[in-house]
Amino acid sequence: MNKILFIVFLISNFFCSQNLHIEYVNKNSELTSFKENLYISPSSIVSISDSITVDKLSKDPEVSRSNEKIFMVKDKLYKTTYFKNNPKTLTIKEYIGNQVYFVQDKLPEIIWNTNYVDKKIILGYNCMKATTFFRGSNVIVYFTKDIKVSTGPYKFGGLDGLILEAYEEISSINHWIATKIEKTNKKAIISPMIPKNSEMISLQNFLVLKQNKVDEDYNEMMKKIPVGVGITVSRNKIKRVGI
Repeated sequence: MNKILFIVFLISNFFCSQNLHIEYVNKNSELTSFKENLYISPSSIVSISDSITVDKLSKDPEVSRSNEKIFMVKDKLYKTTYFKNNPKTLTIKEYIGNQVYFVQDKLPEIIWNTNYVDKKIILGYNCMKATTFFRGSNVIVYFTKDIKVSTGPYKFGGLDGLILEAYEEISSINHWIATKIEKTNKKAIISPMIPKNSEMISLQNFLVLKQNKVDEDYNEMMKKIPVGVGITVSRNKIKRVGI
């Protein structure tokens, strides 16, 4: 028994001292899923959400589903980078058009409930269940104590181990699942940095700027519609949805 505990201890410390790359697939809508890559080194934790969907969408730009129609507009896409060194304030590299913004998101304290017997195996790792209430949503995660790194995908962290799965309890979207875990050498991790003297903007102010850009683009589009052509367009204000 002592030998087994010693081996587990060695494995945990091995992962703590190494550079890690964890690949997740994030289902963020009924139509699309994206890869998110979490890079962990002794000096930084960075998560990069890809801009290219892993799903094969219909070639038809108009997609009908039940009684609604979704119009998909192809635009220049950028990766979203989450700098996770500070557990209280997340810095996010975002874009509006071609303009780069470094957005500061002050995270609420995440209080986890780990009093569950539910377990599952993900990529060969024994995982335990934990739950929390995060920004209006009940969130369920499965984390492994075999990798002693207190982080996970997106904005999650704060548990005694690495989160390998996370999802919103009553939603069919907002789901992350680890698909690959690998140890990498130092040269393999290209950790993006926040340039010195970068101007920071709050999440609230960033959403205002983003809404202004949406309104501007909408007005430009409407100007190009020929006179006399009837068209009805439904628009929603930009807001944080779910987690």
